[in-house]
Amino acid sequence: MSRKNRAKHGNAPAQAPNKSKPNKQPRKQRGTLLTVLLLLILIYSIFTTWVAWTNLKADYGPSVPWVLPVLFLVSVADIVAVFAMLYWKQWGIYLYAISRTVAAVCHLILTGSMLIAIADFIPVAFVAYAIQLQHKEKLFD
Repeated sequence: MSRKNRAKHGNAPAQAPNKSKPNKQPRKQRGTLLTVLLLLILIYSIFTTWVAWTNLKADYGPSVPWVLPVLFLVSVADIVAVFAMLYWKQWGIYLYAISRTVAAVCHLILTGSMLIAIADFIPVAFVAYAIQLQHKEKLFD
């Protein structure tokens, strides 16, 4: 029996299930402001990693031996946090805020200047503002 005849007589074979594409999430777009901020933070973090490893040994190494490893780990955590935020991971935002808090405490202990400690939170405020301004907070998972 041909297909036309089967269709006429009601003996049509079962249709193959519709193989449509899976439900995809809309593409996440970062926005220029957030991208520029994250790239600046990445450059700054790479620079501070180098500074903590090379130049601060002479200044703070003998008097405060714990500060170099802590500041080095903080700057590495900043780099990891930037890449996590570039890939829309919410834990990257938390890691960045925690690392900046630890950096502020270290800088406050080393210098005694509240201005230096407050300056550590300025990039966190800029990133938070950019995320809020562009309504990107729901894109982080």
